[in-house]
Amino acid sequence: MKRNLRLIALATMALFSISMAQEESELSKTMSKLAGGAIEGFLGPAGSAFGNNLNTGWFHKSPKDKIFGIDLEVGVVMAGTFTSDANKTFNLSSSFRFSDAQAASIANNLDLSTTPAPFQASVRNQFINQLKQNDVTVRFSGPTFLNGDGSPVTIVFDPGSVTLTDPSTNQPKSYAVGTFGDTVDGVQGIDLPIVPLPLPQISLGTVYGTMVTLRGAPIDIPAGDFGKVRFFGFGVQHNLGMWLPIPIVDLAVSYYSTSLTVKATQNAKEQELLKTTASGFGLNVSKQLGFGFLNVTPYAGFGIENSKTTIAYDAPLNTAAGPTTIPFSVEFEGENKSRLTVGMSIRLLVININADYNIGKTNSASAGVFFAF
Repeated sequence: MKRNLRLIALATMALFSISMAQEESELSKTMSKLAGGAIEGFLGPAGSAFGNNLNTGWFHKSPKDKIFGIDLEVGVVMAGTFTSDANKTFNLSSSFRFSDAQAASIANNLDLSTTPAPFQASVRNQFINQLKQNDVTVRFSGPTFLNGDGSPVTIVFDPGSVTLTDPSTNQPKSYAVGTFGDTVDGVQGIDLPIVPLPLPQISLGTVYGTMVTLRGAPIDIPAGDFGKVRFFGFGVQHNLGMWLPIPIVDLAVSYYSTSLTVKATQNAKEQELLKTTASGFGLNVSKQLGFGFLNVTPYAGFGIENSKTTIAYDAPLNTAAGPTTIPFSVEFEGENKSRLTVGMSIRLLVININADYNIGKTNSASAGVFFAF
């Protein structure tokens, strides 16, 4: 992931080597906006899948409507978000405005052969001033992180045309700037039919129909080339049967929240490279069929959810004033806003296994194995 971010950010900046004389603050804003678009398109589907996974597998039964009871489960949930062809490529647009140096460089290529020599400097200055005031469309397209075919990311700039007053005739005249751009080669993703995420989890109940679930750990875990990973989440389910006469089934409301962070060493210091947060609430229903240590429990639920991924990266850049770093930051939301869950849980003595399918804008599945006491 770190290598892919570097490739996209550096290649995008290379397109604008003409801007090296800019003030660093303005350069940072421009480059952050441009590279942010490519990064969002490239990593967006993967970030959405992470967020979807973090909202998956929180329950496989509703807690009992008891004032007090011992219900302890320790195990792991394997969540997976399914990918499709729509997740394999991206095509999006952004906009920005040229700096003085960029507009002047483009103006050097103007065809002024039909303009009398005494008026060429005036036309050129008009062109620069007008071009700086126009919003320029930038189109990013190419493979996402969930595409392993190695095809390039294409970045195309379309300034359109600039209309001036020709000082030799006092009539309006348009100058087509044309499109230009480049490709970023070596952007390598991973072909996966499903994006997996293991989630260690522990649940404890029941107090007044309430069960609490914790997953992950609030510590940094070494993850090889990815640097360090930390994720931690909690969830709460409460059986409405404690307060309402609900026959036959166990009906519960739930809330859950998780945060996943990836840290990496950048410029000799450890920084937060990626952070995904996810949360949701819903209504869950289940029905235990059998005995306490030998039963089958079908369950279902409907939830409202959200997730957000933030990527921050300090990219190195050589300027006329010497080496510097440009901070990039991009934030995007997950696709899923709601989900319908259907599943089955089986208890065999002290082992509980379950599996479910989740239907939303992006579909997912989960399977869990727990020691139950």
